[in-house]
Amino acid sequence: MTKLCRRLEEPGKVPTLLELADLVGLSPSHVQRTFSREMGVSPHQYGKARRIEGLRSELRSGTDVTSAVYEVGFNSNSVAYAQAKPDWHDSRVGATADAANVFTTRFLRRILARS
Repeated sequence: MTKLCRRLEEPGKVPTLLELADLVGLSPSHVQRTFSREMGVSPHQYGKARRIEGLRSELRSGTDVTSAVYEVGFNSNSVAYAQAKPDWHDSRVGATADAANVFTTRFLRRILARS
């Protein structure tokens, strides 16, 4: 379990179940069942949560939002935003990319303030 957790805590893309299974020499379904039973969440949920925690930590240390987003392994501000707040839907149809980035930056700063 420790090996899986350490891999899921590494910066970058959350590894697939198949990658995790290869790491420990078990079947993907066995990894999923065992990890979920022992940790209380799926490997993917655990990995996503660790990335969000990493993002908060980077922002607390004063790292600018874009650098923090890439440092913890997100592909873009919008991906970080979507995973940090999955139930939010952008109702501002037609918003420019700059406006969306400003909004995302403000949102991520609010996440930091809550934790």
